Amino acid sequence: MAARYKGNTWVAGYNLLNEPADKQWTRLLAFYDRIIPAVRAIDPDHIVFLEGNTFSMDFSGFTGVFPNAVYAIHDYCGFGFPNRIGRYVGDKEQDIYIRKMYDRKVEFMKKHNVPIWNGEWLPIAKEEVALNEPR
Repeated sequence: MAARYKGNTWVAGYNLLNEPADKQWTRLLAFYDRIIPAVRAIDPDHIVFLEGNTFSMDFSGFTGVFPNAVYAIHDYCGFGFPNRIGRYVGDKEQDIYIRKMYDRKVEFMKKHNVPIWNGEWLPIAKEEVALNEPR
């Protein structure tokens, strides 16, 4: 991949692994420790996008940062899935919950002052204006 796209200005970077899920936190970190130097040996210039564990929502096992890397979250709010935790109605408690979930996902990036990329997300709308529902 790096050999093919090295020097290509149309490519922003490489997303090396989509939605990892590693209960032990060993395979994911070992994978990044191996693949990033391999990519950098061929293409030191393009950004690498690194997704967190548990479907790109958990960075708690990361111990350091890689240069020229962006840390990518997926921010699917439970209120976007009506049968999961209920409809979004705009309550202050719901807004606090949404913010708390986001802050948990980006805590690592803020602590290390590195870029955050929200690569996947789900919009939510108040119940009374939800799309594709009978009125």
